Amino acid sequence: VLFTVYVEGLLLVGALAFVPTHLHLTYGLPLTAAGTVVMLFAAGGLVFAALSPLLVRGLGEPGLAAVGGVLLALCLGVLALPSTPAVAALACLVGGLGFYMLHTLVERIGTGPVIAAAGGLLLFVGSAFAFALQNRRRVSAGRT
Repeated sequence: VLFTVYVEGLLLVGALAFVPTHLHLTYGLPLTAAGTVVMLFAAGGLVFAALSPLLVRGLGEPGLAAVGGVLLALCLGVLALPSTPAVAALACLVGGLGFYMLHTLVERIGTGPVIAAAGGLLLFVGSAFAFALQNRRRVSAGRT
């Protein structure tokens, strides 16, 4: 579960961080509007919440994960291709639905350990990144 979440975070959250800039550069949307489009990703969670009884019954846990992965891939694929801001907004909504469908993997170990492990790893990542930035400054200062 943790490895899957790690890889997913690397791919999805990494790409999602650049979507507002992409929408700004591709469609000329102001960054505030582009950020608002990406907020529809969260609205996909509301769609999942409304449909979850039907989705869980119809697809089961493996089906939810598989369809969720497909929806996320479609979301990012559509966002990468030139279309319209409205299509990008719909892609973000569908991507959010896929994101929540994919996150049905914690039943085996529980949510507490997953959240605690993520917190610990984020502390490590943040500290390592700060250390790398500090070293980069020292190296840059030595060159001048």
